[in-house]
Amino acid sequence: MVLGILNAMLLCAPGILLGPAAIVCGHLALARAKHSEIQPVPGRGMAVIGTVLGYLGMVFFILGLLAWRFYNRFLQEGPVTPGG
Repeated sequence: MVLGILNAMLLCAPGILLGPAAIVCGHLALARAKHSEIQPVPGRGMAVIGTVLGYLGMVFFILGLLAWRFYNRFLQEGPVTPGG
């Protein structure tokens, strides 16, 4: 959960590093919770939140890269004018 929160707080800038780490740690925690003798498992909610934040961080990182790419292309080519 900590990696997912850091990813969200830093505006998904380090999403390529923290996103996959949060996803892996979240899935590992969920797998351990599944086989735990204590039910309901304490911390399962935190594992779910960390996993979701990891996935969201990755999605927003990829969307940011795409937006940056199209924005740079627009600045290089300039706006398209009708009839021009």
